[in-house]
Amino acid sequence: MAGNGNQTFVLTRRDTTDFPAACVVIGCHHLFSLARIIGFESKKAAESDLAKTIHSMIRVLDEARSVDFYSKAFGLTIAQRLDFETFTLIYLSNASSPFEVELTVNKGRTEPYVLGDGYGHLAVSVADLDSEHDRLGALGLNPKKIVEFNHDGSPIARFFFIEDPDGYKIEVLQRGGRFQ
Repeated sequence: MAGNGNQTFVLTRRDTTDFPAACVVIGCHHLFSLARIIGFESKKAAESDLAKTIHSMIRVLDEARSVDFYSKAFGLTIAQRLDFETFTLIYLSNASSPFEVELTVNKGRTEPYVLGDGYGHLAVSVADLDSEHDRLGALGLNPKKIVEFNHDGSPIARFFFIEDPDGYKIEVLQRGGRFQ
């Protein structure tokens, strides 16, 4: 941590080389100059302390069917697959976002999961909602109708829903505004 007046910053590494043990720096300005030269970045401490969303987990019955759906529908591919004695975890992602969908398959389960009334939906954004709706329809994935959502006469979102093989709802939004 380094101070600059009344602000506190956290220095984080951009690479894995060791910080020179014999560095002696006088003055905060020189510390930040040196930090930039050797590959450190400065961030306000409050920004670096925030939680980062990384994945959402859903339970699925049939691994192959679910992986196929998420691949066809959203271009998600297996980033990692971890097989355990009683369950399997499959992390799916694509190049557009570091966020992952984690599929959990509980071995031996034959009954569909009851989603209950507490589950809402996952959401993805796309550049061209109409084309994506047509593409998913052509794949036989049955996207619902496109909805235009307004608030006080102002457009908020254009979207449709689609369901995965286990009944989980996924909202597909036109990219724009707060939905990037």
